[in-house]
Amino acid sequence: MDDHACLERIRQGGKPAQTAITILYERYARKFHRYLQRRSFSYQESEDILQDAFVRLARLRGRTFTVPDLPLPWLYRILFNCAQDYHRKRPAELRASDLAGHDDDDPAPAPWETRASEPLLAETVWAGVDAALLAFQTDYPEPGTALELVIMEGWSVRELAGFLEKSEGATREYLSYWRKRLQDYLARFCPACFATDSAGDRIGR
Repeated sequence: MDDHACLERIRQGGKPAQTAITILYERYARKFHRYLQRRSFSYQESEDILQDAFVRLARLRGRTFTVPDLPLPWLYRILFNCAQDYHRKRPAELRASDLAGHDDDDPAPAPWETRASEPLLAETVWAGVDAALLAFQTDYPEPGTALELVIMEGWSVRELAGFLEKSEGATREYLSYWRKRLQDYLARFCPACFATDSAGDRIGR
């Protein structure tokens, strides 16, 4: 059963809706969990947010809603909203220390914690990009998530438009603006992104 059919069953309600929710959970829980941990939520926090997102999805059983043409960006929007709600409920001291990294007992460290020690330039670049995106997301949650989905997940403009709930033209303008804003963060966290080779070409392009 594809994602669109799952959402159709959720809209119809009843036992098929619960089956559809289970299918979506098994299909995307791991991917969503990784996304949350990349945003500096701990393993347990990610579990809590993921549960909240699927509870919200379950509340749509038997209700009237428009099934989107691209279900995955729509599901990411639910997850993003839950993450934002969770972040706002965090104690102020935890919100202020988001960039400090994960606790020692966190079973799944963030990518920049594991990649930064790699000697290869490509790994150094990706570690810097990860760190820049995290800092950018802390300051600009929705644009940061949008850029992560494009840069790290390879989303198309059409997919991102579904997440942002904008037209494709407006999404292109949105990306152009926020990519320029991201440059300052890349310069700060990813010097290798701006390194040049002997010919003067940027290595981290």
